Amino acid sequence: MMGLKTNQDKLIVEIDNELVEDKTRIANAFAKFFVEKVDKLKTEINVEQPLIEQNIFIDITEEDICKAAKLLKNKKCFGPDLIPLRIVKDIGINAPELLANHFNLFARNGLPGYMKISRIVPLHKKDDKTKLSNYRPISNLSSFSKLYEKVMLKKLLEETEGAEGNFQHAYRAHHSTTTALLELQHKIARTKESNKFVATYSMDLSAAFDLLRPDIMMKILIKMGISHGLAIIIKDFLTNRQIYVDIDGNTSEAIDMQIGCVQGSILGPRLFTLYTSGLMQEIEHQDIVSYADDTYVIVGDATLQGLKEKINTISSKHVRYLESIGMVVNTTKAMIILFNKEIKEELFKIDGTDIRSKQTIKALGLTFQSDLKWNLHVDNILQKTSPKLTLLKKVGKNLTRDQFLKIATSQIYSIIYYASAVWMNNTLTSEYWRKLKTFHYRVLRAATKDYRRTKSNMTLNKDCKRATPRMWSTYTQTSLAIKIIRDRCPYELNKWLQHSLYVNARRPDYGQFMNNSRGKIGRHRFENRLAWMTDLPWHNKTWTDAGLRTFLKDQLDFNFDRQ
Repeated sequence: MMGLKTNQDKLIVEIDNELVEDKTRIANAFAKFFVEKVDKLKTEINVEQPLIEQNIFIDITEEDICKAAKLLKNKKCFGPDLIPLRIVKDIGINAPELLANHFNLFARNGLPGYMKISRIVPLHKKDDKTKLSNYRPISNLSSFSKLYEKVMLKKLLEETEGAEGNFQHAYRAHHSTTTALLELQHKIARTKESNKFVATYSMDLSAAFDLLRPDIMMKILIKMGISHGLAIIIKDFLTNRQIYVDIDGNTSEAIDMQIGCVQGSILGPRLFTLYTSGLMQEIEHQDIVSYADDTYVIVGDATLQGLKEKINTISSKHVRYLESIGMVVNTTKAMIILFNKEIKEELFKIDGTDIRSKQTIKALGLTFQSDLKWNLHVDNILQKTSPKLTLLKKVGKNLTRDQFLKIATSQIYSIIYYASAVWMNNTLTSEYWRKLKTFHYRVLRAATKDYRRTKSNMTLNKDCKRATPRMWSTYTQTSLAIKIIRDRCPYELNKWLQHSLYVNARRPDYGQFMNNSRGKIGRHRFENRLAWMTDLPWHNKTWTDAGLRTFLKDQLDFNFDRQ
């Protein structure tokens, strides 16, 4: 058993029941732990390798390098090569000709070994900080390797656009956790309108990124029709990699990694979404929502027994698919929620494993309840942010109003308004609207030091340039709906918004949403919350973010410029 303890500047790790302070030994212990964890999880899978033509190459131009460099973050961080990323960014923008020949050589002959070495910094995930199992290996890569990856990512996106499937919301333009949660809520409500019994389950994957197989990745990419020159580059990127762990400048020995996708890489997230893109076809079920390795499957049926049988069948196909691509599923940690007010708990089978349904489930940071209310979520965020407000009040005496509001925005409002378009709507009860409103003005009174309550609420909003919770809710839902229709993305949400949009024949450029639900449950469908909006030029292709903000500012009579 090994654990990690920090006592001020002293680092203590328990290795084989011996407390060790030597940081080099600690680094080696981490490296051994991370590698053994993957070795224990991986299974042997025989994959027939596709034929790849070896004499086809990708040409990298100076323009490719310059465009990619402009997209890099201007950071001081560095990898094993000790070169800050911001320097590589400057070179790529101002002197791409210095890199073009080298990058074309990499594309033909593969990355040099030193650019395939990952410097691992253990990052704490959750729970007890003394346990190595609660740390994630985050990689620092060569800065030049990152620029090279950025160039390759653009080419990969061009060749695989849309191949990841409409159910995947991670690492895609016009997608986010908010759109994933909106689609999840929408599909639950839509299924609930048609079926008496509805449930949603999620799987628990162990070390998903670390188990990606290069040979399976190649088979998937070639099947998608990717060019063989780019396939060779991707295969080279994923193979013959090494890692070492760095603890305060003390490093472990370098260890070979035969499988896995580098966490912290630029190509990695896109490769993972493509790697799991066949899920919907394999399980033959349309109601799936995913964000990276978090996947939620919505199932409905007219009878409870029928629902149980469906879930067991679908989940079995789900597990078989994941196992076929080398993933490890822990079905005992699977979670399921039954959306039924009358049934508190029910026993389901997930791939043959007995799992009891819960009345709540945490999905991408939101707490879904079986009755589709948001009471627990509001209580949770207020409980989480109240201590922060108390602490901020103590130090707020020495802060200006702008400084106070800047901290409050990052530490309090960012939590309260996270994914507000999903839950802060007409499905929220008046009691919880009051709770949000009360807390909102507690923050503003602390910012203006109005502890004697001499200012009205409207004066506080004006002085702090802040919208009320209801105004913010209206703005986020309206602006998101406009962006979804304008960008036609995400596909599912756009489809249902267009389906419910009523356009008057006399004014074809204007329209309003019609409520097509058959009961109260329909309030949870995104398009049915927007029926109040009229005379919005949805079909106007000239919408911009600036135009949108100006339009909503005029409609809602509130200045959102500082939000």
